[in-house]
Amino acid sequence: MTHFPRQAEYYAFFTDFSTTFRTALDDLEEYLQTEGPFDGVIGFSQGACLAASLMIQHARKQPPHSFFRCAVFICGIEPRNILDGKTYNAATDGELIQVPTATIYGSKDYQWVEASLALSRLCNSQSKELFDHGRAHEIPRTSALTSGMARVIRKVIDRALYTH
Repeated sequence: MTHFPRQAEYYAFFTDFSTTFRTALDDLEEYLQTEGPFDGVIGFSQGACLAASLMIQHARKQPPHSFFRCAVFICGIEPRNILDGKTYNAATDGELIQVPTATIYGSKDYQWVEASLALSRLCNSQSKELFDHGRAHEIPRTSALTSGMARVIRKVIDRALYTH
């Protein structure tokens, strides 16, 4: 059974690296420069990838400046290098995101859990928080899980606002 009608049109931030990913990064950067600054960013799935990719790209051009003072990545996937489209790897690239971060992931997200953890490894180990909501590729809505996510997000915000 199909959940989405085949004749309907759907949109995504990016569908491939070569064109739409670059356009999405450019659009996001323009928005941030026009409407910013912002204290933080929250990204889910591809949105987390987009935000992390832009943060890394910008930090490499203008270290140590970042668009954000903190970031929350929910069920995120690894950021990509805009030059070649390859995903960053902490083993070879190191900790590329230096602002405080929260990585919220689901251990039952069998398709993307390793990508979420790989994104987390790219974040500064001294200023990151991890929270496993224990579910799939989603933002859980139960009271207990929402409270747990809020706790780690508060820690990250406090770290960003009061220790930098």
